[in-house]
Amino acid sequence: QFVTGNVTLTTISFLIIGLYSIKTFSRNPNWENNVSLCSHDVFVSDKSARVHYSWGKALSWTVYTNEKDQNLKKVIMDSAIKEFDKAIKIYDSYAEAYNEKGCALEELGRHNEAIAAFIKTLEINPNSYEAIQNLGAVYGIINQNDKALEYYKKAIEMDPNDEENYKCSGMIYQKTGDSFNANKYLDKANRLANDKQK
Repeated sequence: QFVTGNVTLTTISFLIIGLYSIKTFSRNPNWENNVSLCSHDVFVSDKSARVHYSWGKALSWTVYTNEKDQNLKKVIMDSAIKEFDKAIKIYDSYAEAYNEKGCALEELGRHNEAIAAFIKTLEINPNSYEAIQNLGAVYGIINQNDKALEYYKKAIEMDPNDEENYKCSGMIYQKTGDSFNANKYLDKANRLANDKQK
């Protein structure tokens, strides 16, 4: 359930900021400065879609990743989703905010909501490579393998040198028992990865 109400959100934000002002003495200064900057901006520029988007990313990428307490991690990610929603409310064609919201939802295991967010991203920006990859990943997780392969095929067409798309496709073919295509795509992924190391 999303956190609602300005007072509650403000309290949670201060809680997160306060905890991390205490716990980040030994962390990378760039990490601390980025989170501090975003948390400051969201209070002084509440009407800015970009500011809410940036704070949502700081929460979902940096604060969430570095937090060890599982209960607090969920609070952090719910707050990040709320920030993406605020950004979208201000600017309803914010494709990147929909995509990041989808990533946050997927991290919480809310697959159908994540899919809806990624599809909305593509409605706004049909060439969003990240959303296409993300749809492939989520459909693979929920075993809708044909749809997963469809999106990875699109991703390969957009960037034929990204080995991750071949690797994920190969793993999906493995799940379906198609060893021929599994080997074909996994071999391609390995060749691309090796080429990048030369």
